[in-house]
Amino acid sequence: MHTVSLPNVIPAARPQVRHDPLLSDRGWDGLQVCLAVFILTAIGRLHQLYPQLQPLKPAMLSALGAIAYFANDGNRLRRLRTVDFRTTWFVVAILAWIAIGLPTSIHRRYTWELLTGDFSKTVMMFVVIVAAVRSLRDVERLMLAYLASAVIYAFVVVTRFNVGAGGWRLTNLYSYDPNDFATWAVSAIPIALHFLTSRGKPSHRLLAIAGLPLLIMAFVKSGSRGGFVALGVTVLYLLFFGRAIAFRWKALGIAGIALTMSLTASDQFWAQMRTIVKPTEDYNMTSETGRMEIWKRGVGYLVSHPVMGVGGANFGVAEGTLSALAWRQQYGIGVKRTAPHNSYIQIASELGFPGIIFLLGAIGYTYVLLHRVRRSEKEFPSALQLSEPLTASFFGFTVGAFFLSFAYSSILYVLIALATATAKVWKVSGHAVPPLGGPSRPRQSGRAPHIAEPSPLH
Repeated sequence: MHTVSLPNVIPAARPQVRHDPLLSDRGWDGLQVCLAVFILTAIGRLHQLYPQLQPLKPAMLSALGAIAYFANDGNRLRRLRTVDFRTTWFVVAILAWIAIGLPTSIHRRYTWELLTGDFSKTVMMFVVIVAAVRSLRDVERLMLAYLASAVIYAFVVVTRFNVGAGGWRLTNLYSYDPNDFATWAVSAIPIALHFLTSRGKPSHRLLAIAGLPLLIMAFVKSGSRGGFVALGVTVLYLLFFGRAIAFRWKALGIAGIALTMSLTASDQFWAQMRTIVKPTEDYNMTSETGRMEIWKRGVGYLVSHPVMGVGGANFGVAEGTLSALAWRQQYGIGVKRTAPHNSYIQIASELGFPGIIFLLGAIGYTYVLLHRVRRSEKEFPSALQLSEPLTASFFGFTVGAFFLSFAYSSILYVLIALATATAKVWKVSGHAVPPLGGPSRPRQSGRAPHIAEPSPLH
């Protein structure tokens, strides 16, 4: 009997894949829940949509709860030093400049109310949001809350508000006017596309599937031309510059948006949108109370008050006291104290040149951070999956803000906070945010890199 010796068969070594530290998941905790509720109430106005919630004071309690959780959290990723980004300093500088300009404000009470009211809370929660995020999954949870807030509001718009007999657009809403809501809805659409096309939980995808038509139907009801421009540039960005979503999915999503608009938009809606390319037919170009004349007067307030401005929340007061129309009041002719209808002119006229520099600095550096994080896609694809929809959302919002008085809006600062938190996750995970013009490289560490199987973002 012959013995047959079999050769040793050594199984092939399984290829090692570098673990993506951006995807580490610690699950929901009290701080994340409080921040989600804050977004649902501060932005989504959930307690105003459903008045039975108002006695619970959800906005105040969620903000206080988030601060309390943060103050008592021992996680090293949740430290104030982790929010050290230029965006943070620009946002804090806006708040500080409002306070510095209080003594020279035209109407100090309005500035004081802005300083001690919603805006100070917004800045404080900006810091907490950035500090509270531990991974991209945390960012995604807050993006989900942002989307949910917009979808719930859109549902209320579609089911509760009518355009009225003979009308074609909404005239008023809770807290926001139709133009405000339109731009907010546009900023939520890229986030909905993210959850629709990524491999996530079925509940997240269902929210996106149900939410997109609601957002578009409510958007059409708003009849906002500024929102239409914001939607157009957002769609173009996603179509020609986006890489996180496959082209076929982008094409299907955009086709769905176009189909929903064609089925719900009236002839009056399209006639109104055509005035965008025919400005001579628009009262905003000819009337003294139209946007063009308001913007010119706003620039005049900046020229006459270049350093401190007329004071935070004082644009309307300036319209009634400093504008070329104010003299009419001595003859008993009323002067409408209009809003600036432009976030950039709003802050420039109210806070002077320093104010507009701080706001443009915060917005500009947000784009820089998102661009730098996106450039790490070859090493960590998860960075692209979130930074790209955030870029599209922020792009749409900042374009829409050109036609809105959103300089102190919590929507703007939550979007900046989410972008900053995304950059923070990359930074504290042991990797420097890659500089512009060069490839992203991990920091050298004395420890061997952790090896694990990759996991999808969801």
